[in-house]
Parts: sequence; structure tokens; C-alpha cells
Amino acid sequence: MIPLRDKQGVTEVVVVVLTILIVLVSASAIFVYVRDFVSSPQLLSPSECLDVQSSNAVSLGRVCYNELNGDLEVVLKRGVANAAISSIKLSSDLGEGASSVWECANSCGTCNILTSGSTSTYYLSAESKPTSVTLYVNDCEVLRSKVLECS
Repeated sequence: MIPLRDKQGVTEVVVVVLTILIVLVSASAIFVYVRDFVSSPQLLSPSECLDVQSSNAVSLGRVCYNELNGDLEVVLKRGVANAAISSIKLSSDLGEGASSVWECANSCGTCNILTSGSTSTYYLSAESKPTSVTLYVNDCEVLRSKVLECS
């Protein structure tokens, strides 16, 4: 038979091992949460989106689909307001929950954000005619436009 005092030593070892496991699990959970929080994009507050929407920083001109070459032609016009723009995104609704997104951001090397007062036409490839295009500025929805046939 094992004396009672030896069981107390085993209990202390089990408590230490369980404490170490709890600390490791807690530390890994905190690490995952912090990593996901840091890597996720920060959303603008509603007041910041309202400022972007009311300043007319960027507006949609003509939005049409060219059946001959399969391009979605979008005219964007930058207002003269000195609003800070870090990204412009166009999302085309292809129907049945499908969409296609084009984005131009400061971190992107293949496009340039419009300068103040300028207008530019963008030709985006589309396999079929989208029903509408939504313009986002700094991740804030600015406006939506139906897609017409180019003439």
C-alpha cells in the first residue's frame, strides 16, 4: 500500500502541469486574437463615411457595358475637395449573389488614384453585363448606378 504522504506529492505535480497547460492555452488564444485584430482592415466610423459621401470626393459618370469587347466602361470624376482618399473600389453586381471587385489603393502599384478635379475612364473586363456598379471610397459606399448598354 502507498503511504498517504506520497499522494500529496503527485497532486502537486498534477496541479503544476495543469497550471502550465492553462497558461499556454490562454497565451495562444490571446496571440490568435491579437494577430487577427492587427491584420484585419480597420473600418471607418459612420461619421467618417458620412464626410466622404457628402464631400462628393469621387462620383460616377457614365457606366455602361460594351458587348463588342466585353468591357465594363466606368467614368470616374474626382471632385475639387481635398478629401484624403486612400482607396477607390468598384463592385459590379453580376446577379445571383455574384460580384466582381476592382480596387485602386495607395498600396497598389498598378493604378493611380484620381487627382483633384480630374476625370478618367476605366475599362474593366466583364464576362457578362452586370446589373449595377457600386462605388466605394475609403471602404465607404458612396453610390450605386445601373449599368447601361454602351452606344
